[in-house]
Amino acid sequence: KNGKNAKCTLSARVLMSAPSTYSLSLTDNIIPKVEYLASLWGSHNNAHGGKNNSTTLSDNLREYPQILTLSQEGNIIPTLSFYNMTGYIHLDSQGVPSRKNQKEVSAATTTAQPHPQKGIIRSRYIATSLYNRLLPRWHFLLEEQEKRRNREQQLLLLEEQLLLEEKTSSPTMNNNKDKSASKVKDGTNIQQPK
Repeated sequence: KNGKNAKCTLSARVLMSAPSTYSLSLTDNIIPKVEYLASLWGSHNNAHGGKNNSTTLSDNLREYPQILTLSQEGNIIPTLSFYNMTGYIHLDSQGVPSRKNQKEVSAATTTAQPHPQKGIIRSRYIATSLYNRLLPRWHFLLEEQEKRRNREQQLLLLEEQLLLEEKTSSPTMNNNKDKSASKVKDGTNIQQPK
């Protein structure tokens, strides 16, 4: 197709962005992976050319075709398990989105939003390196969260200590104020002019 904004076919997009996909086995690699991704994104389209809800699968693959070059067992499933563990997505025991998520996805795609959610999770997020990117950042955030909790606890303890010190020192301060007030009343603390 001509023009910068023209939408190229999925196969052309895969060829331009992930040409190594064409060297993979269709029956052993591509078809099982596409079927798994179709079940993940809520598409009932199969890799053999079914047409039901094919825009969801096609759009997600078009967005980041490099996902087809990743290992399903070595990259895709562990990354999705990480997202499931962190609560970003909710998968059932077979690694398929829970019914709750499927309802949320279908509700998001049917409402008039400027950028409706095309699937449970974007393909580029699935392709993100689990060990080099996601886990280091996750651990950093957990450490920062723990540091923040510790600082908040220290501030609360300090505040409690200050309140206790105020309570324990206030009777002494009140007694001193009472004594100086009584001296003024009886005239013993009044200085004589020179």
